[in-house]
Amino acid sequence: MRLSENGYIPQSLRQAQILILKILQCILAVNIFAFLDPAKNLSFSDSPLAQNPGGVYMYFKDKSKSPILILFCLFMVIVGCRNEVEAGPTAPDFSLANLSGQTVTLEQYRGKVVLLDFWATWCPPCRMTIPLLIKLQEKYRDEGLIILGISIDDPQQITDKDLRYFKKITQINYPVLRFNQKVMQDYFEDESLSVPTMFVVDRNGKVRDKIVGYAPDPLEKSLAVVMK
Repeated sequence: MRLSENGYIPQSLRQAQILILKILQCILAVNIFAFLDPAKNLSFSDSPLAQNPGGVYMYFKDKSKSPILILFCLFMVIVGCRNEVEAGPTAPDFSLANLSGQTVTLEQYRGKVVLLDFWATWCPPCRMTIPLLIKLQEKYRDEGLIILGISIDDPQQITDKDLRYFKKITQINYPVLRFNQKVMQDYFEDESLSVPTMFVVDRNGKVRDKIVGYAPDPLEKSLAVVMK
C-alpha cells in the first residue's frame, strides 16, 4: 500500500478537509431550510449581491430565523472539529535486522504506538531530530510508545559497527534497524525520498500521520493526540 504524500493525507490536511466539508454541509442545510419555506426565509433577488450570480450569498427576509441558522452552522462545525482524526491506511508490516542481527517486525509491536523514523547518519536534519526522539521515547515509554529508527545508510559504507558507535555517542535509546528494498517500496514506492520522514502508527496498526523534515512541533502534537 502506498503511503506517499500522493496516497496518504496527513493529519493537518485531513482536519482542514473535514472543516471544509462541515461548512459545505451548513450551506446545504441553509438552502434546505429555505426550500421548505422560500417565501419567508431567503431571497437572492433582494440581496445586495444579487448582481453577482457566482457569489454564495443569502439575504434573510425573516430576521428571527437568522440566529437559529447561525447556531446550527456553528454546531455542525464544532462537532466536526471535535471528531478524532480518522486513521489512515494500515502500515505495511516489515522484517528488518537490528544492529545485533536480530529480526524486528512491525507486527510484534501491535497494541503499541509506533513511530517509524527513516533517517541517515549523513543527514543534518536527522541528527537534529535525534535529541527530540530520545526525549519522546523517555516521556512516553511507559505509555507504550516504541520508536524505531530505520537507517537508510549504505551498509557497504556504514557498517553495523559504525551505527552501533553512532548510537552510543548520540545516546539513542531506541532500536536502530537496517532498511531493505521492500520496506522502502512499501512506504515510499517510487517517490523521491526525503529524510527524515516519520510515520506515526497507532495501536491498531493504522498510519495516523506522516511528518517530513525537522518538525518538532508537528511531531509532538501528533504523538500527543495518538497517545491519549
